[in-house]
Amino acid sequence: MKSSVQASELPSLEYRFLLGMRVDATSYEDTTQRVLSWAQHRESRYVCVSNVHMTMETYDDADYRVVVNKADIVTPDGMPLVWCLRHLGVTEQQRVYGPDLTLHVCQAAAEQGISVGFYGARSDVLETVSKNLQEQFSGLNVAYQYSPPFRPLSEEEDEAVVAAIHNAGVQILFVGLGCPKQEKWMHAHHNRI
Repeated sequence: MKSSVQASELPSLEYRFLLGMRVDATSYEDTTQRVLSWAQHRESRYVCVSNVHMTMETYDDADYRVVVNKADIVTPDGMPLVWCLRHLGVTEQQRVYGPDLTLHVCQAAAEQGISVGFYGARSDVLETVSKNLQEQFSGLNVAYQYSPPFRPLSEEEDEAVVAAIHNAGVQILFVGLGCPKQEKWMHAHHNRI
């Protein structure tokens, strides 16, 4: 993907609400193109990769529903969400599965010289993921990796993390903390990273 189309030039995404949660009619190509454009223009955005679990979490928690619905893209990761979109008129909708979307974004980032970072998971998992992605996508710049403790960060620790992400020059940050923690983290750091 060599396009340098600005995300603002792309058409608005069609969407549907499922039990109050917005799900966008998107694809791997469209989502990747938008993410890469935001990265090139240093825009603070976030993407939620939604499945049935996330849908039920948003149904049960109005505050969490706001977090997800404020995302710039909510992809249909789970097949039940794809089936619902199709039933609601998005007849050609395909699954946008998180692990595959990561591969699409990393490939495009490597091709365009855009740096990526990873926040979440154990240190050994981050090392393995980074190594495998760099072997698969020549030129992929993994500029940052952080395995946070299994507790809330203090304000000082959080500020240090934000500074480290900025100092590393990360343009796309993958957040892997599990649902609903990762979406809440992205929302809380929107416009800070």
